[in-house]
Amino acid sequence: MRDDFYKDICRPARVKHILHAIKKAHELGIHVETRTNIIPGKNDDPNEHFKIACWIRDNLGEESPWHITRFFPAYKLSDIPATPESSLFEASAMAERAGLKNIYVYNDKGCDCAKENRPIESYLNVNDKDFHQIKKCPASCCGDEGVLLKKYENNLNQLTPKVGN
Repeated sequence: MRDDFYKDICRPARVKHILHAIKKAHELGIHVETRTNIIPGKNDDPNEHFKIACWIRDNLGEESPWHITRFFPAYKLSDIPATPESSLFEASAMAERAGLKNIYVYNDKGCDCAKENRPIESYLNVNDKDFHQIKKCPASCCGDEGVLLKKYENNLNQLTPKVGN
């Protein structure tokens, strides 16, 4: 709900443009679900979460789903710690206070069986070809469907046209 956040995270974005696009999609009859990735020190203020929840309620309706997700350090934000669980549940409490009915908290650990999130570097090699291959869970407990990243990449690989075909 703050332009300074977007300036820091996604330079060209402005809150009014994002909110306008979300509201316009809803007005056009498109099913809209909002998601907030809570990043420690960036957008983890419960008062801001209350404002987000009120905006969702007032513009999309109290039944509109709000997904509250956990941030994990990666890429240019690798110096920021993972979101504490307490921040996720504080945001959920703010959503309840605002009157939202469909609040989903994702207290993800990365791998379905992981006790901690592993950095993305543990899955990737430096060469570009390897980067686009399906990543394997470093633990032996997961089958082929066990890691959310694998599920996403399997779907992405099925949708991506092959070059030269």
